[in-house]
Parts: sequence; C-alpha cells; structure tokens
Amino acid sequence: MNSHTEAFIDALGEDIPNHNRFHNGSGTSRQGYLERTSYKELTELFGTPGASSDDGKCRVEWILEFKDGMIATIYDWQSRGTPLHDNLSWNIGGKEKEVATRINYIVKKRRASNDSK
Repeated sequence: MNSHTEAFIDALGEDIPNHNRFHNGSGTSRQGYLERTSYKELTELFGTPGASSDDGKCRVEWILEFKDGMIATIYDWQSRGTPLHDNLSWNIGGKEKEVATRINYIVKKRRASNDSK
C-alpha cells in the first residue's frame, strides 16, 4: 500500500465508506479479495447488505462509496454451497484496484482497534 492510500484511510478515522443504496454497482468488476472475514464482521462494519443479484450468482452485496466518489462492492460470488454466515471469502469490486486496497486496510485497521480494547 502506498503512503497516499494510508494517509487517505487514516484521514477517514472511524468514518467508513457510506453504504450507497442508490448506486447499483454497474460498471464495476472484481479488483481483489477479502479473505478470512465473516458475514457478521462485514455487517458490523458496513451495515446490512443489499439484495442478491438477479442471476443468483451472489446472495448479498455491499455497495460502498468513499468520500472521493470511488465505488467499492463486496459480494459473495458463486458461494451458494457455503451457508452465508459461514462464508469467509468475499470479492471486492470497483473500477479501480485501489478500492480493494482500501477495503482490506479498513477491515485490518478495525480488527486492530477491536483487539486493543
């Protein structure tokens, strides 16, 4: 991660990206992954996810908008064989690879904050 990204995320403090229910995530594609992260952890961090895709390839999706307008999506691509609450592997979508770096950093930073309590 470059220093610009760290400075950007640090400036967010506890202000995580907004769950954008008005953006449908169109034009985004997979930019990275979020591993070893539970559904519960994601809902605590980003709120209740949106509905599943029309084609059934993902059951839940968070559409997040950063203050600079970048859109990130977090979704469970083709994980139908795993109960949702047991899923630990998520795709991160967006238009820039930077969104995957930001989401992973936010999750890592929140975990570190929770571990220090």
